This record gives sequence, structure tokens and C-alpha cells, in this order.
Amino acid sequence: MKSKTFVWLLLLPVVSYFQKSFSQSSTTNLSFTLIPSSTEVPGPGRGASEWHSSDPNNIVNTISETVMGKVYDTYGRSFFTWDRMESSQGVYNWSYFDAQMNDAITNGRKFNFSIMALAPGYNQGPVVSGVGMAYPLYLHDLMQAEGGNSQDFISVKNGSWTPNYNSPNWQGRVSALLNALAGHINTSSFAGKNYRDALGVVSIGIKGCWGEWHWNSDFHTDFPAGRFPTFASDKALIDAYITAFPNNPLVILHAAYDRQQLPNVWTDPQTGWYALTARNSWGLIGYERDNWGLTDGYISQWAESNKFTYNGVRFDTAVMNRWKYAPITGEVAGFNATVGGTPFWDLPRQIRDYHATSFGNGNFYGEQNISVQGRDSIRAAWRASGYRLILEGGTISSALSSSSAFSITLNWKNIGVTPAYENWNVSYELRDAGNTAVWSGASSFTPKFFLPSSSATIVTDNFILPGGITAGNYSMVLVIRDPSGYRQPLPLAITGRNADGSYLLKTVTVGTSSNQA
Repeated sequence: MKSKTFVWLLLLPVVSYFQKSFSQSSTTNLSFTLIPSSTEVPGPGRGASEWHSSDPNNIVNTISETVMGKVYDTYGRSFFTWDRMESSQGVYNWSYFDAQMNDAITNGRKFNFSIMALAPGYNQGPVVSGVGMAYPLYLHDLMQAEGGNSQDFISVKNGSWTPNYNSPNWQGRVSALLNALAGHINTSSFAGKNYRDALGVVSIGIKGCWGEWHWNSDFHTDFPAGRFPTFASDKALIDAYITAFPNNPLVILHAAYDRQQLPNVWTDPQTGWYALTARNSWGLIGYERDNWGLTDGYISQWAESNKFTYNGVRFDTAVMNRWKYAPITGEVAGFNATVGGTPFWDLPRQIRDYHATSFGNGNFYGEQNISVQGRDSIRAAWRASGYRLILEGGTISSALSSSSAFSITLNWKNIGVTPAYENWNVSYELRDAGNTAVWSGASSFTPKFFLPSSSATIVTDNFILPGGITAGNYSMVLVIRDPSGYRQPLPLAITGRNADGSYLLKTVTVGTSSNQA
């Protein structure tokens, strides 16, 4: 027993030497070149959104002037009226929706949408008593048959038939429409791509003029008694979207946070609370603002000045922090966003302060006539929006050998104004001279919900290179892929992106296998 102990004591310095040698194996520094903040880096779920595939006022052909690069997302709302989607009860026509979705797939984009059921001035749907509506005629008949306070009505100020959002028939058919559309999306494909993978953000619309949760008049002067939307009907609408689209990010119009401040909105305080606390399987509900660029006081009343607490939820805090958990999107206002300066003069600041991830629509009135300053403001806002992921150095083991351990350390930083909201897999690949991966390993770093910060997050991943890899020179690359396979790899705000979306970390030499104690 003593002899064994003596031998072990003699070996301790040797074991200690090998342990120290292994733990302190030499590394090679990695360096990266940042793309200047003055240069746009288009990316999925951030920046400019295409406004309908065929809109002549789309941003790609006008404001962007080809300098913004690739646009990764399309947003649709115009012509997405309920009457176009359902001709009679349970008879659906998805042709227009499919055309938009197919165009998005053709261009490698995700499609974000909202639905309208009240569109003042819209005269292409059913007409009753000389007044049009943007929802199916059969639903009008159902509400009329309910009688009393459940009937829809003609709004003189809205200039159209206005649904009764408290009607049981209305609420039931809203749920049926959304479930039918979700079912269509989940079972449809185009060009080998599934609709469900190409679906992006879903806006909780349907309520209010153009689905924007407001009215063209004061509620008390235009709505018959008992027919103004209640919290119960607002909750039913939100729940219908949560049920139909459990796995997609949802946004709601920021008018949902009004808590009865503006007479042409007058949303119940409970509705704002519910919109800020409800969630689907994806997570909390973000918000959509369809007037980016305006500086009206009510905008802050719904956000940073919304100093109101309901059921323990402080509205200003919850609204201003929502970007950490869900996307902030929307559309710009029209040419009236000029108060205080040139068109859209305040837009970049708003995008930064409210942490918007994307915006775009057809409200760039007279695009070709917008001043240079106005165009620059729009482009600056696109650059400022969303995430901006960079690498600030790192290391890789200097010696790689088959059947041996090695590590890669990267210093990640988000210098944007939001995190990324989609799922991404970060991986390393060892590629031979023919660019074929002979090994790959998953990183523990996750871009989704990676918040902006002034300091880098250091992530070290440890691997063992499998045996059988031929000794020689290889490229170690980084690539960030969509797990569904739909999106192109995520771009970083660094130079050196390869045609396949990967980034070269280092040219490495793999040696022959070595035995270690």
C-alpha cells in the first residue's frame, strides 16, 4: 500500500504538468472589421418592409433608390378586407392573400399582415341602403337579425356600415375567419416553401377604421347606445388571434393603450392591461404604430407619459420596455409628418427611442418630390431600426488535431436598438478546399432576444474534433441559419460575408491525432 502511494506521489508533478499544459493550450486571436453605422446592413425582421408586392409606391423602387440593399420582409394591409376573404358563411377565397404570400416566397421574404373590416371610403364590398361595408353581407344579416344593441349600423362620420364588435355573431365569425386562415397557412406551400415558414408578424387588426383601433368620430356622438366596443369584445378579439396564431409574434395597434384618453379611440383601460399581459406560445404581444414620424402629443400619452397602473401593470413602463420581449413595427405617416422641419425629420429619433424593429407602407406621398433631407431621414431611420450584431474579436485554439479537444471564443455585441426576434442556430463549420464541411458544431450563443449592450458578451464553445479528419489546411467558418430552412443566413454588421452567408473565422491546419494522458 505504501509503495502504491509513493508511486502516485511521484506521478503527481507529471499529471499536474499535463493538466496545466492542456488547460493553457495556446490560442490564436480572431479579429473582425465592422461595417460603419452609416451603411445599412439589411437583415431579416428589421429595417425596411416592402409594402405589398405590386404597390407602385413601394419603398424599394422609390425612397430606397437601390441603396438600401435587399429587403427581407413584406407587409400587407390594403385590400385585406374581410369581404374579399369570405364571400358567404364558411366560403373563403384566399387568392389575394396567396398572391402576396407567393410573392414574398419568390423574393425570400416573410409576409406580415393585418386585416380590415371597416374601411371608410371603401366601395368595393357589399352595399346595403346605398352604403358599403368591408365585411361579408351574410354577417351583416346575422347582426341585423339579432336585433337591439347587437345590430351593425351606418356611421355617418365613418361613411360606411360599422360592425357591432359586441355581437356574438361578430365575435364567432371573427374567430372562424382567423382559424380558417391559419389552417390555410399551415397546409399550403409555394415553390417548395411552406406558408407557415414564410409567415412573419401578425397584426391584431379588424377593429376600428382600417383596422387601426380608432374611429373617424367621437364614440359618443356616432355609436348607438350599447354598441361601442367593450373590454369583453376587445378581449375576445385578442384571444381569437392568440388561438389562431400561437407560434407567430403578434402586434397590436398602440391605440389599445389609450385607456379612454382620446374620444375618437376611447379604449377601455382593461384592454390596454390585457394587451400588455396576454401572450401566445411565441411570447408577449408587441405593438404596431401606423404614424411613425408624427410628433402629436397623444403618441407620448400612449407610451412614455402613460403613467397609469392597472392590476399592478404600470402602462408607461410596460410599453416602453415591450421591445425587449416582442417586436415594435408599423407604418409611417403621410406628408403631414413635416411639423418642425423637413418631411420625417423626427423619424430617426422615434425609431431609436421607441426601439422599432421595422416599418414601411405606401404613405410616402409624392415620393419623388420628397426633399433630399426627407429621404435621408427615412433611410437613417431604416439603418437605426432593429438589431445590429457584431463580433469584437475572439480566439480559436492554435492547434487542431483529429480526436482532440479545441475551443472557439467569440465576443458578441448588439449595437442596434432591438434584439432579433426570430429563431437562429449559430454553428461553426470546418471546410476543406472544396468548401465542403467535414465537421460542424453548434454554438451556445443564441441571437434571439440578445439585447443591445455597450459591452460584449464572451461566449466560449468547447468541442472535440472527431477522428478520421485528414491532416491539412481548412477554413473554420461561422454561419447563422434559420432552423426551418426558410430564411437566408443571418447577416452580421461586419465585413467578409461569403456568398453562402458564412463568415471566415480563420484558416487552420489540422494535424494528425495525438494521444494525451
